[in-house]
Amino acid sequence: MSNKLIMAFVALVISIAAGCTNSPSFTPYVGRLDELLPKTIGEFTLRRTDRMTGPRSDHEEFGAIDSIKAFYSRGNDPSAAVLKIFNFTSVEKPVEILQKQIGIFNDQKMRFEVQDKKTPNGGTTRRLVMRGGSMWTNGSLYCVLSLDAKDADQVAFEAALPF
Repeated sequence: MSNKLIMAFVALVISIAAGCTNSPSFTPYVGRLDELLPKTIGEFTLRRTDRMTGPRSDHEEFGAIDSIKAFYSRGNDPSAAVLKIFNFTSVEKPVEILQKQIGIFNDQKMRFEVQDKKTPNGGTTRRLVMRGGSMWTNGSLYCVLSLDAKDADQVAFEAALPF
C-alpha cells in the first residue's frame, strides 16, 4: 500500500471521528483560492481580495500554505461581508483550529452554536455559528465569515459558496 493511500485513509478516519465527511475536491484543495470566490452572491458583490501573509497574520499563526481575504459589498456598505479562507496541507489542521476556537469561545463564555454543515458535494462538516459570523472547515480549507446582515442572509451567503 502506497504512503499516499495510507495518508488519505488516515485523513478520512480522523475527519469521520471529528464528525466531518469532506468534499473529495477539497482533501486537500490544490487550486488558487480566488478561483473559489463567486463574483456575486445575492445582493453581495465581490469588491476586492487581499493575500493574508506576514509575520503577524492569521496565515502565519495558523501555519496555512495559502490564504485570502475577500470583501463583499452590499449597497453603500463596502465590507458588508468579509470572508477569510485558509488552505492547509492536511484535513486535520482546519479541524484542529476550529476545535481550538470552540474552546476559546467556551472559555470566554461567548454565545455560539456548533452545527453540522452539508457541503456542496454531499459531505458534512462542522460549523461554528455566532451572531454576525461563522466558521467552518471543508477538507484542507478553514473558512471564517463576518457578515453584517440577518441570519437568513448569512445562511444564504454560505449556501452560495462552493465549499
